[in-house]
Amino acid sequence: MAFDPTTSRFQLVFNVNIDIQQPTIVYINEELNYPKGFDINVSPANSLTWNSTSSNYYEFTPTASTKNGTAITILITEKQLNWFQSAWNWFKSIICFWKK
Repeated sequence: MAFDPTTSRFQLVFNVNIDIQQPTIVYINEELNYPKGFDINVSPANSLTWNSTSSNYYEFTPTASTKNGTAITILITEKQLNWFQSAWNWFKSIICFWKK
């Protein structure tokens, strides 16, 4: 497991044990580390399902097709804004500055 605070890149690699009936729970501080949003990628694809039970908490559960002992990677990265979203945010910050 690793977290890089400069890029907000979180990576968890583990071997799944399908005999364990509880989900893998990952805590992320959305407000601090992912203010623009985030992307979750799981490898191999379709090996886990996930949902959020409350803010900052994500539960990952193996799918029926996942084999015991499979090495799984959960990667959470900050969402990258496209050029239009970046320009719009800059424009809004300028307008808010003028209103002060």
